[in-house]
Amino acid sequence: MMHRREFVSWALALLAAPLAAVAQQAGKVYRVGLVFSHSPVSQMAGPEPAHPHARAFVRQLRDLGYVEGQNIIIERRSGEGKVERYGDAVADLVRLQMDVIVVATTPVAIAAKRTTTTIPIVCICNPIDSGLAASLARPGGNLTGVNNVPAATLASKRLELFKEAVPKLSRVAVIYAETEVLQLNEMARVARGLHISLIPVKAERPDDFRLSPP
Repeated sequence: MMHRREFVSWALALLAAPLAAVAQQAGKVYRVGLVFSHSPVSQMAGPEPAHPHARAFVRQLRDLGYVEGQNIIIERRSGEGKVERYGDAVADLVRLQMDVIVVATTPVAIAAKRTTTTIPIVCICNPIDSGLAASLARPGGNLTGVNNVPAATLASKRLELFKEAVPKLSRVAVIYAETEVLQLNEMARVARGLHISLIPVKAERPDDFRLSPP
């Protein structure tokens, strides 16, 4: 089974491929925005970035003939784990008139979609569950990319596996974000059939995970 880190690195590399479908114009320098949700920009910078996902992206672009500083400029931004910064990061790239904006998570894709309807957005996300696309066959709008997982189905399956492993399981806490309400609703439906009480805990940022003192 491919681990999530391996998958995201592979998918980010795949997202570089659409640029190759557009014939390079002689002398044109393409401007690409790259937005991460948590990792600092310092880990995304350079020809061999410290962050594995950024490194895979830059390498794949290079393999396709897009070399930073020659025929491409990559503007890197990060929300640094703060949801309220995602829109500002994308808005900054819109002001800089990017040719395309690449985002690595569903929450950032939602922020990007709200910020621009004209600049192409390429994402690794869950487009259907998050409402970013009408369907995989006809997504519409200015967003495309890789559908990472059928999140609602996968989340429910995990719950079924927990019940199978622990037959007496009766209460399960679920940590979720605002963009995962559809997954939560599907889990709640399955939980009722398994006679499990679901305890939803909303968490949007690292500070939300801090435990209260006893």
